[in-house]
Amino acid sequence: MTEGSITADFNSYYNLLIVVPEKLECYETVAVLNYFGFPFELEEENMFGHSRKDMGFAKDAEYPLLLIDSNTEEMPACEVTSKDEIIKHLSRIGLIGDYKTHSAYEKIGL
Repeated sequence: MTEGSITADFNSYYNLLIVVPEKLECYETVAVLNYFGFPFELEEENMFGHSRKDMGFAKDAEYPLLLIDSNTEEMPACEVTSKDEIIKHLSRIGLIGDYKTHSAYEKIGL
């Protein structure tokens, strides 16, 4: 453990990820969070978008949606939308590391 790093007690907050099965970004976000062992509850959005509205996200917010309900300094509460913003936010506060994905074209050298 390095000095200044965050040690999270995941029992002190609630992490909810709302996804839509039709969006590739949702699958990628789940895969990255699972890779780093980031604990979260997963909720699949229904076709009417009730979860998004119930959690207070904007009507046009991009999926996936991450809601962290917390009152600890180690992990500030947040509401973040879209794969890129979620990954950037969690990386910035030190709860996940860097990663790189490769497309099928990169793997076969096209």
